[in-house]
Amino acid sequence: MQTVKFLTPEFLPAVKVLEGIDKAHRDHAMEMLRNFANEFYSEQKWQELLLKSPETMINMAKQALQEHVNGKSQLMW
Repeated sequence: MQTVKFLTPEFLPAVKVLEGIDKAHRDHAMEMLRNFANEFYSEQKWQELLLKSPETMINMAKQALQEHVNGKSQLMW
């Protein structure tokens, strides 16, 4: 997870909202926000990796398709 070292003006409205709720709810909201941000960081990392070397993902997709065509795939649920 990345750490923000300073607070820029565009974050102030969010901080004001968080300051306005009681501690228990604020802690819960902060945990939800951390999880949300981590999902974005993870998605950003995948996008960067894919842009850097799309061949790996293309090869994995081709292999998965071939396995499906050969009857080796199965429902996951």
